[in-house]
Amino acid sequence: GNMSRPWEDTKLPSHPVRADPKLKVEKMLEPARRAAEADRKAVKGAVAAIGNLVQEQLQMKYGISLDLDDFIRKVDSLCRAQLNGEDWDPQQVVSCLNGIKDM
Repeated sequence: GNMSRPWEDTKLPSHPVRADPKLKVEKMLEPARRAAEADRKAVKGAVAAIGNLVQEQLQMKYGISLDLDDFIRKVDSLCRAQLNGEDWDPQQVVSCLNGIKDM
C-alpha cells in the first residue's frame, strides 16, 4: 500500500531560519534580572527592618518618631554612595550604617 507521509509534503524554507539574537540575550538575562530584583527587595526589607528597630529605640528612649520612608531613602542613598552604586546585600547595609559617624 500507499502510506501517507505528511512530512514529505512539508516545504522547508530555502534559507536558514535565524532566531533574533536580542531575544536570546533577553531570555538569558531574565534569571539574573529576577535575582537582582530579589536582592533589591531583600536590601529594602533589611533597611526597613533596621528603620523599625531604630524607630522603636528612639520612641522608647527619647519619645521621638522617625520618618521611616525618609530613613529608608537616606540609608539607600548613603550606602549606594559608599559602594559606588554597586548592588549590595543586607549585611552591607549594617556595615554601612555602622560606618556612619552620626549614627
